[in-house]
Amino acid sequence: MNNYIWKYKCSWDFQDIEMPAGAEILTAQIQNNEIYLWALFSPSNAVQNRRFRAIGTGQEITEPLVIKDNYIATVQDDYGYVWHIFEVTE
Repeated sequence: MNNYIWKYKCSWDFQDIEMPAGAEILTAQIQNNEIYLWALFSPSNAVQNRRFRAIGTGQEITEPLVIKDNYIATVQDDYGYVWHIFEVTE
């Protein structure tokens, strides 16, 4: 079966994204001042919900998030703010 790379728009805070199970997140970057994730996946896999979080530099993290080892990338928006993208797992 062939694999594909798709991009998914991500918010500036929490974002739930449906994508095929087993999708490998390749990177996160800014495009047109929006955060996007790129993922490698097989379209034959069932769809699952995954949660991502953009955390700004200096932003207090008060939620009990499990983000260790789930770092994806650091991006900088058009206004000079720096965001760190993580996948949130439970």
